[in-house]
Amino acid sequence: MARAAPTVYRVAAPDLPADDASGVYAAIEAAQERCRQVPDVRESWLELTDLLASTNEWQAVIEVSQHCTRLFGDWAEPWFRLSVAHEALGELAESLTSAAEAVQRDSNHLGAQALLGLRRVEIGERLDGMERLLAASQLTQHPFVLVRRAKAHLHADQPGPAEYWLNRVLTDSPDSDEAIALLAHLYERTGRLEEAADTIALLPSRQSVSLLTEAVILRRRGASKDALAVLDPENPALAMLDAGLAAVERGRNLELLGRLDDAWLAYTDANEIARGRSVFGAEALTWFEQLRVWWSRQSPDRPRPTSVAASRTPLAFLVGLPRSGTTMLEQIITAGSVVSTTECSAMATATAELTARTRSDYPDVIDHIGAAGIDVLRSAYWEVLARWLVPDDVPVLDKLPLNLLYLGSIDAAFPETRVVTIRRDPRDVVLSLYLQQFVDNSVMALTTTLDRAASLYVAGMELWSAARSNLRVPVLEIRYEDLVTKPEPELARLGAFLDLELSIPTNDTGSPRPLISTPSYAAAGGALRRSAIGRWKRYERHLEPVLERLAPWVDLHELPN
Repeated sequence: MARAAPTVYRVAAPDLPADDASGVYAAIEAAQERCRQVPDVRESWLELTDLLASTNEWQAVIEVSQHCTRLFGDWAEPWFRLSVAHEALGELAESLTSAAEAVQRDSNHLGAQALLGLRRVEIGERLDGMERLLAASQLTQHPFVLVRRAKAHLHADQPGPAEYWLNRVLTDSPDSDEAIALLAHLYERTGRLEEAADTIALLPSRQSVSLLTEAVILRRRGASKDALAVLDPENPALAMLDAGLAAVERGRNLELLGRLDDAWLAYTDANEIARGRSVFGAEALTWFEQLRVWWSRQSPDRPRPTSVAASRTPLAFLVGLPRSGTTMLEQIITAGSVVSTTECSAMATATAELTARTRSDYPDVIDHIGAAGIDVLRSAYWEVLARWLVPDDVPVLDKLPLNLLYLGSIDAAFPETRVVTIRRDPRDVVLSLYLQQFVDNSVMALTTTLDRAASLYVAGMELWSAARSNLRVPVLEIRYEDLVTKPEPELARLGAFLDLELSIPTNDTGSPRPLISTPSYAAAGGALRRSAIGRWKRYERHLEPVLERLAPWVDLHELPN
């Protein structure tokens, strides 16, 4: 069966100098007039949205595209352009919905397939997303499609394929600013700072995203003053940059320059922006308390239901509080043949499947779980990892700190697994939670105020204390400070617990670092560093409102294992 001619994204209006702003806006007015006079000519609407996109008027692109979706109900292109505009504004859920609408109307629209594939990868459906991107990239070499495939590989922590596809784009389209900026970002994320700097220099002008990458490169090369100049709030090129990310990067550079009060203000600005966007409050603290109470009623001697042994069991679950050192521990454990799930929410999804089937709430559903319920948890768990593209027949480390909330499901489903946690000085954890930006969810939304970040730490540790004494699976705690300052005995304990040969990480500057998706990416993957120990002392005055509440946990943390 012959395929229809594939459709891809048209960019920029023809015959308009890029630096002729007045000419572009005059062309926009003329295009608008043509659309008003003859609204049923589709090409006029395409020209208008192209012109608006060339000036980064993405909100206007959304408004025009939405009008076109109503005017031309069966036309895929407006939905596609709507998806592109939402992507440019960081509205990924809306981009996903619009791309799906475009594909529904025209499955041969390769730009829409590529966008939908990328969005699917981002929400955890890597198998479906990569299949769409593979099919689209086999049918066209258009830069838009290939760059989306590269972005998907980056999101899936696959820097090698991402670099390959970006270089493919630049071979045929050496002036692709999007590919150049993304390649510089890839080099920075994998520690190849000289290559990153050389690549960013190829851009004829800096846009918002590339300016942020440039600032990060400068900071990591020790040029914080230059990085702050790049991030000058008066710079009009920063208009499209996420204000929260810019504020965090300013804070990091101000801290390196010793301007701690200014750095704190920058971090606080970032948190105020994040809090203003979030749809969540402090409701997650109630869930932590409910789970703590549930665990306090359990017993490590409670019987297990008769069930067929799991055909496959994760090697271990790495849980704890975010910013405690879980990424560092993950890199140590996966340096050999072990594969990490890299923050996949498989256990949460499996638990949701169990509660939906039984019409019961978690964790109470675990109190009366039978063999059938255990099978639901196991099969749903491995189904998610299959869609996440975790290979079969390899030892799996499930690394997701907030699986702390699903220890009941883990303990029920996988009696032969192990649980590893890492604990760190509470003051350093709370500080690090406050100084980072996270994906918005009910738990991480707690980090946008200092008081709630401290409450999250206390709630998390109270939950862990209740669960640890009642878990039936083996548990090992690693102390962050001990692992960093005297790694040999700690790695020996961890290796014996997991039946692995583990070695101390070295700072091998001769090869790229792994791609790490968490905020720890710049520090993880190299030699163990002591610089993060006691960072809280720099901000002691700012942390004063929560230090008394954290004091009991500091005392417990300082006790030997």
